[in-house]
Amino acid sequence: MNVRLIGAALVAAGAVLVSNASAAPLVYDEAVDGDIAAGATTFNFDFGANTVSGTVSGLNTNLGFDSDRFNAILPANAILESIQVTFTPAVGGNGFTPNTFTYTIDGNPLTQSLPSSLGGNLDISILLAAALLENVGLNEIQFLAVADYQITINVSEANVVPIPAALPLFLGGLGMMGFFGRRKKRA
Repeated sequence: MNVRLIGAALVAAGAVLVSNASAAPLVYDEAVDGDIAAGATTFNFDFGANTVSGTVSGLNTNLGFDSDRFNAILPANAILESIQVTFTPAVGGNGFTPNTFTYTIDGNPLTQSLPSSLGGNLDISILLAAALLENVGLNEIQFLAVADYQITINVSEANVVPIPAALPLFLGGLGMMGFFGRRKKRA
């Protein structure tokens, strides 16, 4: 058995374990990042608090009809913890907001009534393993209603097993011992 090969494999495995860094959660602001095309926008979420914000409007407003519905792909081993929705009437409308918030988790559509047509907060606790979140957005936009919103979707990782800080050093040392032990035997 080649000890050098085993040592190199252990060092490489340690490097892979150390490089398991995650990207940052999504922060999307429609005013800065561009309009969300209803049903045609898909985001890649990461672990943490992913935030999408923008403005929706009903028919016959000076802003036209804009429903801002999106889909989200969740990372592997994701637990969908909760969704928070904050919504307020915006300039250009009649002072009212949409009636409901809808979302679909892995093919199962769900609808929540918003607490007030004058704005407010909606907190939805979920705690469910999920891979796909579809058709997310404020729904049933009333005639002349314009609303600003912020949707925060909290995603955590299932079965996280932390890597001890000393493990990469241990694997590297073990690999070096094998490498130098093999060289010593040859001499």
